[in-house]
Amino acid sequence: MFKFDHVGFLVRDTEEKRGLMEELLGCDFRYRLVREATDNTNILDFYDFDGGAMELVQSSNPESMYNRFIKEKGEGIHHIAFEVDDIRGTMAEWKAKGVRFAMDPPLGASGSRRAIITFTEAESSGGLVIELCQALGEGEENPDWVQ
Repeated sequence: MFKFDHVGFLVRDTEEKRGLMEELLGCDFRYRLVREATDNTNILDFYDFDGGAMELVQSSNPESMYNRFIKEKGEGIHHIAFEVDDIRGTMAEWKAKGVRFAMDPPLGASGSRRAIITFTEAESSGGLVIELCQALGEGEENPDWVQ
């Protein structure tokens, strides 16, 4: 059984959505993670609510997969994330069932988000993008098999 982790919500502007999250929905801001690459910066704001979390994702590159999604479908839910104990084992099981992954090998943990992650390709997982997260323990480093 998988443990629910969060829902990923793609937005144009994370600051613009703060009122929605805190005042309307009553969520508590947990932290912001900024992932910088040469061609893109993603801002990930995590909000807690009873039973889980919501991740707001803003991307700086107009051609990123996130902004292409927003352009095509509008702001909204992009993925549902589940915590797993063994991300490689789960990926192997799911690959045997025909699931493909957008990040293979998975992406290593960075910043305050101490989890190795990957996403399914929606076409191979029933139209739903599923994020798998494997938490790293305190002081545990990324293994050599992540990107």
